[in-house]
Amino acid sequence: NENKKSYLFFGDESGRLNIITFKYPHIGFFDKTKNKKSHSALEIGWKVDRDGRFEDHEDFIQYSNILVSSGNLIESLKFIPFNKTIVVSTASYNKSLVILDPESKKKEYTFSLYDSCSCFDINMPMHILVTASNHSPIYIWDVYSPNKPISRLEIPGRRVISLKIHYPIGYLYSLTSNSVVEVWDLKDDNLVQTVELHFPIANFIQFEFEPFTMSLFINDNENNLVITCKDYIAHLVLGENYRLASSVPLTANCAITCMAYSSLFKIIITCAEDSTITFWNLLNGAKLFTIPNAHDKEEITECTLDRLERNLFTGALSGTIKVWNVANGQLMQSYDTQSDTEITGLTLLDKKRLMIVVGTNKKIISFTDLKFESLEPSPPKHLFGGIDQHNDEILCSDLFMNLLATGGREGEIKIWSIDKKRLFMIIRDKNEEYPAVDRLLFIKQTSSLESTILISSEEGFLNFWKLDFKKDRLLGRFYASRCADQLTFSLTTNKEETILISGDTKGFLYLWDISKTKNSKDQKTFEKPECLKTWRCHDSTIVSCQYIPSFLEGLENDLIVTASSDWCCRVWTENGDYIGSFGQEKKWKLTNQKTYVSNDEINFEQKNVQDQANEEVKIENLNHSSHFEKHTGSKFDYLDSLKFFKSIKKDKTPYLPKLIVYDVDKHTANHSSQLSSRNSDYSYSKLSIHDLEQLTTENVEKALYSRTSSVLL
Repeated sequence: NENKKSYLFFGDESGRLNIITFKYPHIGFFDKTKNKKSHSALEIGWKVDRDGRFEDHEDFIQYSNILVSSGNLIESLKFIPFNKTIVVSTASYNKSLVILDPESKKKEYTFSLYDSCSCFDINMPMHILVTASNHSPIYIWDVYSPNKPISRLEIPGRRVISLKIHYPIGYLYSLTSNSVVEVWDLKDDNLVQTVELHFPIANFIQFEFEPFTMSLFINDNENNLVITCKDYIAHLVLGENYRLASSVPLTANCAITCMAYSSLFKIIITCAEDSTITFWNLLNGAKLFTIPNAHDKEEITECTLDRLERNLFTGALSGTIKVWNVANGQLMQSYDTQSDTEITGLTLLDKKRLMIVVGTNKKIISFTDLKFESLEPSPPKHLFGGIDQHNDEILCSDLFMNLLATGGREGEIKIWSIDKKRLFMIIRDKNEEYPAVDRLLFIKQTSSLESTILISSEEGFLNFWKLDFKKDRLLGRFYASRCADQLTFSLTTNKEETILISGDTKGFLYLWDISKTKNSKDQKTFEKPECLKTWRCHDSTIVSCQYIPSFLEGLENDLIVTASSDWCCRVWTENGDYIGSFGQEKKWKLTNQKTYVSNDEINFEQKNVQDQANEEVKIENLNHSSHFEKHTGSKFDYLDSLKFFKSIKKDKTPYLPKLIVYDVDKHTANHSSQLSSRNSDYSYSKLSIHDLEQLTTENVEKALYSRTSSVLL
């Protein structure tokens, strides 16, 4: 691109990140006319003035540097094109890994491992960062939460020297210093497979491979895993990519992030990570039109409709908001928060023609003049002053009359008065440690403030709050998933607000009867909602769901539309009957059940069987501090956790790679063998779940890490 510059990044022993900017890469990196020698090779001397200009090449290149960690070696770098940031790992204990913007416009995130970071990998679409150090396990982090890891993967007695995330299937590959590759499922943090590599060099070298450079690479195009050790290459052919080989119809080419429904046009709108907006006809499932690169390839994080449902508002990871005509996809207006913040909440106050935006910059921003009559959009305003409205990033919001509820990453929940432009009520302040607030939803029973209920989703629990100025505002809480360690990111209700619909990170949808729950006055009268219906809709997280009342003569049941990060958006009846998926070839007719897709034809891994019944969690009104130590990142231990064994699926097909070791000098294959098949009669495969629960930690370590077998499952 002629209008864009190119950059070269490198670290040094002093802890500085050095940046060389090439101003005109489409013309050339350097000024070739300055070559004083006759041969073709161009030699550039490192002569830079105080302004960062290279001698004789000041028109072409510019130098700058950033001090990341004073006096500590920068060990590795990775550039993230997704948001144009740099991930830097250092030898520092306090600044083990830093995510920073070379232009210093975005917030800097610092991760402390209390050890030097030996290796890492990051995947922005999954919002996951994995790290390893010399004397600690593999930690899994949320990219935007450096305070504590999400979970950890134990590898006792071995040093991890390379990590790679395989995004299409959600797997993590780790390479240890004794040349063992382990495959982890990031959905449930389970060890799927262990492969021990036997390099020929091991025949005459008695020590581990640490003196030699070992690296792990993934070739997504060929679906291969490549490991290098000195002058040898191990080539592992992975199993088929289920996304490419699956017969399941996909709605998008990547994960869906949000969804909206226009009852006026009977249109479902899906937004995806690749900045694509697609409009679908709910009546038959046909695609109407698509808007590619709606936010210049930035991920769309939020979307909502105005009161008339004629205009679609979308917010992106870059902090931009755009307005689209639902009927034809025309761009009506663009807004910029001017803070380069991820948009996490969009709410509209139609009477005041006001748009309220919340995001990761901890502030509440508003835009006025939503008539779109002016060519120039209105500038952003800080609705409640320029100071931070939360101690940490704001993750969600919801609107009731003139009250705005916001939830933060550190568990804060606040109510704001839009009319008075001040803080109205603090539901929960940051006096103690609480989990992040994933979603907020008002139950708007009447115009009375006393009868209004606010539901917050936190670490899989649904908390019911009353808007009361008394200290004891929590009516009750319950765990909203049948599986352990799940979160809830989607909440909605039916029109009468008697049924609450929630979706968890396992892909299950739940219908709760809240007709009595919402009338609770205190904790004594609080009744846990009855689960009317639950079924598995997706193979991954449900990011959004819509309850649509029956609007056609002959359509007996109401509809539920679910969107997921598994790239699919599906339509169901309220009874759980599968109608179809947007993107499938066969079209449906809502009033003709013969055109519906049978539930048996859903070709993805259905797990709502006996395995899920064994994992069912029965939790009623537990205290916050008593559940799921996994998210604290301190007490969780896989070898001591029975959930690890309960989550092993006997019918789960492991990867069966073919191991080939190459001698680079001779370009010949020294060894080739097919690893053991899944039907091999191993002693541990005969152990029942009950037997595994009785194993001690010592025996478990032997079972998991025995070198007599290459494959665990």
